[in-house]
Amino acid sequence: MTTPTSQDVRRAQLAHQLRTARIGARLSQERAAAALPRLGRSALSDIERARRDVSALELTDLATAYAVEVSELLGATALDDHRAPNLAGLTDSELDELRNFAAFLRWRRSQTSRTS
Repeated sequence: MTTPTSQDVRRAQLAHQLRTARIGARLSQERAAAALPRLGRSALSDIERARRDVSALELTDLATAYAVEVSELLGATALDDHRAPNLAGLTDSELDELRNFAAFLRWRRSQTSRTS
């Protein structure tokens, strides 16, 4: 068995962030892939399973489709920011729940702005 490299770990982290953002946007892989001209469902699946790298253009397209910032997909969120000191002491699981809720709120805001 081989030891994962730091690149493998980063790819897995990005894969997790992308899947979480897609779910937060309430998109299936099929619907997400349909909204992404550079990616098919198979490629999206490979990315989410950390079996494929993501180009900068694809990352930008994914962020747009999921109504999030690219920096968020790379793991930087307001929840990690110095402006949120009241989050200190929360478990990783609790922080993940907050990130998912924040993604949902962004999605809901994007849906509201589309209908306005």
